[in-house]
Amino acid sequence: MDEKPNKPNTVRCDTQKCYIRFNGIVQPFSMGKLVIDFVLKEFEVNTNTNPWQVYEVKMKPLTPQEMGDKGNEIYLTVQNITSDISFTGTWMGKIYTVNLTPATKCEINHVDYYESQCLSQIKQGMCLEVKVQQDPATATSLTAVKIETEDDNKCVK
Repeated sequence: MDEKPNKPNTVRCDTQKCYIRFNGIVQPFSMGKLVIDFVLKEFEVNTNTNPWQVYEVKMKPLTPQEMGDKGNEIYLTVQNITSDISFTGTWMGKIYTVNLTPATKCEINHVDYYESQCLSQIKQGMCLEVKVQQDPATATSLTAVKIETEDDNKCVK
């Protein structure tokens, strides 16, 4: 909508529903999905309710080009090393196979490794942030662009 062009894109919620206000063109993805980047540092809170209620959050719809550059990040709990270039892990109740390439950047405990050297550092139960180009909602075999160790609380058990 161009109804209020100087207002930011926002999500407003009441106790029943949330409403999204877009100011400008929104470009959906080929599969009809819309990807939104929420600006979590910019929100409005109603302090008159108990508990307090967030009722407005600023956001930006991402274009397919922006998502391609950004990639998808998931937090996996490592299950097994399955080959010299892949491992399995779980995220949000789903099992993924993650494949490494010579171009995969791997940072384990703040030390950089590549491909097989990376896999020798990965252990069962480890929490990893994995950046991939595929959409984890539709693919279970993923090619890692970057792997980095994370605190266990980032991984959903």
